[in-house]
Amino acid sequence: MAKKQRATQISQGIVNLLYPITIMGLFTLTVLLPLLAGLYLLKVNLLTLLVLWVCLLPIGPMVTAIFASTREYVRTKTPGLYRQAWHFWRQHWREGLRLWAPFWLFLLPLMLYGQVSLAQAPRFLYVLIPAVLILGILAAVIATTVLLLAATFTFSYGDYFRLALGSLAQHLTILLADIVLVLVGACIGLWVSPLLLVVLTSCLLVPFYYLNQPLLDWIESRFVAR
Repeated sequence: MAKKQRATQISQGIVNLLYPITIMGLFTLTVLLPLLAGLYLLKVNLLTLLVLWVCLLPIGPMVTAIFASTREYVRTKTPGLYRQAWHFWRQHWREGLRLWAPFWLFLLPLMLYGQVSLAQAPRFLYVLIPAVLILGILAAVIATTVLLLAATFTFSYGDYFRLALGSLAQHLTILLADIVLVLVGACIGLWVSPLLLVVLTSCLLVPFYYLNQPLLDWIESRFVAR
């Protein structure tokens, strides 16, 4: 009986993970359809790079909606995640866009740098590669954590950033795991295909939510009035 109950719990846990990943994957593909079309149809040059950069603007509201929908599913186990994602999109898009804007602007020089041919560029650019990679990964972790907090709590604009940095500093194991997730995404996007990264976005964001639940509990216990 104990073995059967344990097997049932494991199978239910798999369902609880795969269901939001699948539905949020569909939501991601819907929101980022212009980006997918641009990546597939456009030959990358300076002009198309700017077009692709503009297509990255909805990522902030999209990530916030994915986290809010996943949180609702974790709490209620209610189906209909795709509809809920659009509901949360309408609720949070302004805040998600506002919080995402600094990171979105930071992406432009990174994307321009990525397009530079190092074979024809000054040699000092070789030295910048590790620094750019580290900065990009840390910015991605902080941005995702900020959007996770926005999907879960209501704070002032600056508090989202302060709490994201402070909570990550207090949970170094979670920070390391977040960096690994972002690094996996970076490897897929840089060395496999940006298209594949877009398709697999929910495979990284949903586990990111589950992984950071202790961090959310820590913030709630200390900074949310009861």
